[in-house]
Amino acid sequence: MSQQKLRGIVNKYNASVRKYNSEAKRFNYEARKQQSKIQYEFRQYESKRRQAIAKLKSAFRSGRYTTPIQYQLKIYESSQVQADLSSLDIGDCAEEQISRAALLANFLEKNEESQEQEDPMTDDPIFQGLSRINPLYGQEWRSACHAFEADAFANPSCHRHFGASVRELITMILHDLSPDSVLINWSKTEYDKNGKPTRRSRFRYIFQNSSSIADYLESVVENAVSLVSEDLNHLTHMRNPSHANQLAVKVKNQAITTIDLILKAINNS
Repeated sequence: MSQQKLRGIVNKYNASVRKYNSEAKRFNYEARKQQSKIQYEFRQYESKRRQAIAKLKSAFRSGRYTTPIQYQLKIYESSQVQADLSSLDIGDCAEEQISRAALLANFLEKNEESQEQEDPMTDDPIFQGLSRINPLYGQEWRSACHAFEADAFANPSCHRHFGASVRELITMILHDLSPDSVLINWSKTEYDKNGKPTRRSRFRYIFQNSSSIADYLESVVENAVSLVSEDLNHLTHMRNPSHANQLAVKVKNQAITTIDLILKAINNS
């Protein structure tokens, strides 16, 4: 092989190496640039996540929000991205991480907007009536309504929370408005197997002076007892979101009717 031909082969090889090195430098530069961008995005969204958690915890402590806030806190606190930024692959992985960060930022922004909206309980007559009697009643109703409005497929437990909150609310009202010390001296009191006044007796005692339902008192009492003993109990044990949603609508309407009658009975007494 002639010297000239050998020199040509070497020059061609050297040119290929220089081209490869140039492309490698350019790739490494873009990789570091993309990595820095990802790192910056992660810091920004992690800062927003922490701020959102602080706002949610503050709202929960203030009593403005209850059950749904606990659920949202779980979402935020589990959303922290675990990643070794120094070993990220550039390309699909980088795009996926940025996409996740963008989704998290969008979720945070929507939550901040929703918190700035006017409190829907302001125009709720049941909430207002309950709060005038006892602020705890109003908070329990607020908790129930927030659970009712939640997405049953995103949070399958929301309707169980709704049922539990309504049942707890009505139980509190029954025991506060018809205490054992009063019912024990009331001639119409019925007792359960444990020697305690029955729910039927408590409802009957509360409704006894309500002139608007005097003609169908027993029917109202039976419906109220059925709501607490059967419907609410059934709702708290349902697992299918679609079936639970149908029952929740029915139960909420029944609860509104029952609580409204209780409020009217209190106003008449």
